[in-house]
Amino acid sequence: MKKFLAILVVAAVIGFGGGLLAGGADSSVLVGNLDLDQLIKDLVLVSLALLVSFFLQIIIHELGHLVMGLFSGYRFVSFRIMNLLIAKNDQ
Repeated sequence: MKKFLAILVVAAVIGFGGGLLAGGADSSVLVGNLDLDQLIKDLVLVSLALLVSFFLQIIIHELGHLVMGLFSGYRFVSFRIMNLLIAKNDQ
């Protein structure tokens, strides 16, 4: 899990830097008049958006498996996303 988080942080930093270089940066960033507090806030916000969108993508993907399985005749037994397991209890 630590390796996964490290890769995620590196990817977020690369993406944030690429976004600045690709046109999201205004002239104050390019000439060195950088507001470090705003940059850190933006980096944290982008990182949180990345994490939320990553987990939403996994949930939607797995829900697609569940729905298509139900449509094709399979019965619901369990639904798992990472460490979260939702299982049907037969009583």
